[in-house]
Amino acid sequence: MTASWVSEMKALIPTLLLLLLAGCATTGPTAGLPDAEAYVLQTYVAYCGTCHGVPHPGRHRAAEWPAIVNLMERHMRTRGMIPPQQAERQAILAYLREHAR
Repeated sequence: MTASWVSEMKALIPTLLLLLLAGCATTGPTAGLPDAEAYVLQTYVAYCGTCHGVPHPGRHRAAEWPAIVNLMERHMRTRGMIPPQQAERQAILAYLREHAR
């Protein structure tokens, strides 16, 4: 490999990343998640999708979700963000538990 070849490949990385992200964007943030039309899912995505992709509820057991939500709320506060209100939090937890593994 020559230095120019490596340089050319590095130059392609941003383009490849944009193509990858464009492919993800066409599927939407709720693609593959249960109850894609549910209002609570939109709330879940609005809060949890701000910093990272939203995990599928089946990624964890129902009993694990409360501790994970608590941790994420602490992260939100340290970043100056407002975590969900109690009613939203309970709805999100109910959604996560309902579709947990």
